[in-house]
Amino acid sequence: MVNFTKIPGYILMSFFFVSILSCSFQKKTNKMEFDTVNPARYDIVQDARNALGAGYRYGGTGKNKYDCSGLVLTLFAEQDIQLPRSASGMIRYGEKINKDELLPGDLVFFRHGKRIDHVAVVSRMGPAKTWMIHSTTSRGVIEEVLEDSSYWSRRVAQYRRVIP
Repeated sequence: MVNFTKIPGYILMSFFFVSILSCSFQKKTNKMEFDTVNPARYDIVQDARNALGAGYRYGGTGKNKYDCSGLVLTLFAEQDIQLPRSASGMIRYGEKINKDELLPGDLVFFRHGKRIDHVAVVSRMGPAKTWMIHSTTSRGVIEEVLEDSSYWSRRVAQYRRVIP
């Protein structure tokens, strides 16, 4: 065991300053990484928030009515990103990622049995929460926390990144 009373004060101060500098470096690194995020992600999320409250319509891609894939299709088309019309087609685009890699603008796919039948856009992330915007048959376009929904959280099939 180390006896700290025998260690000169300047050595302890050196350890203190090194630990402070390493924390400062980490904060600068995170800021730099945040600044390099593709701005299209934030445009997609903002457009999705503007659609909140729109109704549900099967096959809908309009300003007042959307189905889940119609909403995603419209949001990405505004950024000149072409996706297939269905959730089962969209899941083949981009790259598969882990939940801890999610960023705003990434997609969450859901299954019913073996079939991919729903898609949502990640709107923001917290330490243990994933907010998503999607169009539901019962409530239209909403934003909700994935982990707070027993219905959606148990149906997650895959997370995908379309925008680098």
